[in-house]
Amino acid sequence: MLFFKYKIRSVIFLLFIFTHASFCFGQMDLPASNMYLLNVSFEKDSLVVNDLKLMTAFNIDGYNNQPHFVNNDEVYFVSNASDPLHTNIFVANLSSLELRRLTSTKQSSLFSPYIANDQSAVYSVRAYDDGGQYLTVMHFDKPSAPTVLLDHLDNIGYFLPLDGDGFIVFKVGDPHELWQYELGNNSSTGLAINIGRCFKHYMDNKILFTQTLSNGSVVLKSLDLNSRKSEILGNMPKGSVDFAIGHGGMIYCASGSEILKLNQTDRLLNKWSVVCNMSRFGLNNLTRIEWNPDGNKLIVVQDEVAN
Repeated sequence: MLFFKYKIRSVIFLLFIFTHASFCFGQMDLPASNMYLLNVSFEKDSLVVNDLKLMTAFNIDGYNNQPHFVNNDEVYFVSNASDPLHTNIFVANLSSLELRRLTSTKQSSLFSPYIANDQSAVYSVRAYDDGGQYLTVMHFDKPSAPTVLLDHLDNIGYFLPLDGDGFIVFKVGDPHELWQYELGNNSSTGLAINIGRCFKHYMDNKILFTQTLSNGSVVLKSLDLNSRKSEILGNMPKGSVDFAIGHGGMIYCASGSEILKLNQTDRLLNKWSVVCNMSRFGLNNLTRIEWNPDGNKLIVVQDEVAN
């Protein structure tokens, strides 16, 4: 399989080779964003970038976002590369440099791809042009249009699968709400309000999420799904709404050009420390970040703001 690398402005561009594996089944103003792959190591408290590549040169002026590592080499994400008005799910193999478009939607966009624990299916949010955002699932052994789950909810913004048939769901509203749904017994439980778009699995049956307090500050919280006890871990850095959990349970986020790590040894300090500044690579508007399981690869999303 052929691939090419070339240097432009000190950044290596990766040209993935397309292989079409569309499971045929799909308006919105999508901001330009690109994904960069970092091969990293650590020296004391610093993150060292050993190699940096632009993953999305094939759609450099488009929307490329919401990366999700399935393993150390396979990444699911959404892009409007095949249709400027709609997003589809793409899969990139970082070893073979193969890129597949997994879906081809009509009159709708797919967001937030997440692979089932047994890797038999991919979940996503399907947003229709005429309104409504639904949680869907597409089984790999039955490639077809994604099937709607929780069809009574048409305002799902984000979600997180749980063990079994449960989901944590972000319900779009005023305020935004965080809920837990169990498909098996058709139960639901409200967990929090005024929450942010990012929430993640954590250790010991916990989830992490962000919440805006009455004073306007945004905090990072943990919630035990068994006891329902929550704990504030720290304030989020200014302008940061996303976070990621790295190797060993370390918590990271991005703000501007900086990648930061939460000091978890003394949480009363609410202190984030800068581990890497990406401004030397021309990356000054970082949003989402995503670690691979081994903690040696990091994907950062740069919002491309027009000058």
